[in-house]
Amino acid sequence: MPYRVATAPAAEPISTAEAKLHLRIDAADDDTLVDDLILAARRHVEQRIWKSLITQTLELTLESLPVGAREIFLPGGPVQSITSFGYVDTDGASQTLNTSTDMQLSNYSEPPWLVPAYNTNWPGTRKQVASATITYLAGYGTAGTDVPQDILAAMYLLIGNLYETRTNHPLVPVGSVTESTAIVALLRPYAIQDPLLMASV
Repeated sequence: MPYRVATAPAAEPISTAEAKLHLRIDAADDDTLVDDLILAARRHVEQRIWKSLITQTLELTLESLPVGAREIFLPGGPVQSITSFGYVDTDGASQTLNTSTDMQLSNYSEPPWLVPAYNTNWPGTRKQVASATITYLAGYGTAGTDVPQDILAAMYLLIGNLYETRTNHPLVPVGSVTESTAIVALLRPYAIQDPLLMASV
């Protein structure tokens, strides 16, 4: 169930100024480094909890659609809306489903999932690479204030650890320097099972 970021977030959940305040940095000398650490921390957290923090466009491709009305799990939620749903039918023709009337989105489960509209099934598809492509908006919102405070706190800790520890000591186990037990504890309530390991077909 491969998916990718089609359009990256327009902003980060933590600004340069906010990160510098946390790090107690006044000068602008390390601004580029701080920005890089914010990006790295956000991507790490998103991978850790399998969720998107700031609104971004994701694209999921499937080799076939589920038989009947089985759900399609959408990684990277919370899902705000489905932008498009295209597929290749059994005759090899490109088709699209109506995102408003042909499907139902459940954001109450984690990860979120799609099912066909009531009393319908998914259409048949030609079994091939990318026989169906679902594009959707995901994330808590467009600003850092939309992201749960626990997640932001974990990002601040990670940014601080990365800033203070610029190299990984060969005698220290990987992960123990940059990701403390506090970070793990803060993210645990938001983490979900790896959606790539969940069958959707």
